[in-house]
Amino acid sequence: MSENRTAVGNLFGGVVNKPSFKWVELIVFYCLFPATIILGLVELKYRWFFFGLTFVYVAGIVWPTTPKWTNREFWIKKLRFLLKWIALYLLALFGICFLLYWQGHCALNDLIFGLLVFAVYPVSAAAQELFFRVYFFRRYEALCNGKALFVLNVLLFAFYHKIYGNWLAMIFSLAGGVILTSVYWRRRLFWPVWALHAALGIAIFMSGLGQHFTDLLE
Repeated sequence: MSENRTAVGNLFGGVVNKPSFKWVELIVFYCLFPATIILGLVELKYRWFFFGLTFVYVAGIVWPTTPKWTNREFWIKKLRFLLKWIALYLLALFGICFLLYWQGHCALNDLIFGLLVFAVYPVSAAAQELFFRVYFFRRYEALCNGKALFVLNVLLFAFYHKIYGNWLAMIFSLAGGVILTSVYWRRRLFWPVWALHAALGIAIFMSGLGQHFTDLLE
C-alpha cells in the first residue's frame, strides 16, 4: 500500500503542487462550486455529491504528496485522542440532557432535537475546519502573503455560506470566520478551532437561528 501511495505521489506531486494548479483548485473548490448553487445552476441538496468528490480528490491525490499525512503512527495517535474525547463528550451530553428532561425543564421533542444538535454538529464543524482552515492554509500558504491569505479565507468562508440562500448566514459566517481564522492562525492547531466552531454552531442552532444555516430543518 505504501509503495502505491508513493507511486501516486511521484506521478501527481509535480503537477498538483504547482502554484498555478493550486490557484485553479482553490477557485474551483471555494468559488465555483458555491457559485453554482447561489446562482441556481445546481440544487443545494446536491452539495453532498460535491463533498464526496472533494474527499476522494484530497485523499487520493493530495494526501499521498504530504508525508506527515501518510504516517500511520501519526493517525493512530490522533484517532485515539479523538475517540477518547468523543466518548467523554457524549457521556456528559447524554447525562446533562437526561437530567434536564428528568427535572421537567424540556419536552421530549426539545430533548431529541438538542441531542441531535449536540451529537451531529461537532462532526459538521470538524469537516468545515479541516476544509476551511487546516487544508486551506497548509495547501495555499505559499500562494500569497499571510495577511492576504487570512482575509481571503474569511471572505471565502462567508461566501460559501451564501449557498443557504440568505444574507444572514453570510453575515454571521463573516463574523465567525474572523474569530475562527484568528484562533487557527496563532498556532495552526485543529482542536481548539474545532471546539470553538462546534460551540458557536450549537449555540446558533439552539437559539433558533440554525434555520438560516441548513436546508435540513425546512
